[in-house]
Amino acid sequence: MSTPNGTFDCGHDLAELSNYLDTGELQDPAHLDSCPECQAGLASLRRLSSLGQELLDADVADAGKGK
Repeated sequence: MSTPNGTFDCGHDLAELSNYLDTGELQDPAHLDSCPECQAGLASLRRLSSLGQELLDADVADAGKGK
């Protein structure tokens, strides 16, 4: 997946996919079923979100230990 300008060949971009993950809204949601680039983009954004949550959880746990 290469998006030098942030836009996939299909015309969608990571910002739209991120908004979709936040709100569940996308102009053409059926597109996601047939677009491997958007599917890969969503998977990457989900992994990134999960890792961010893990880091936040670790920071909160460490802060509670008085570090």
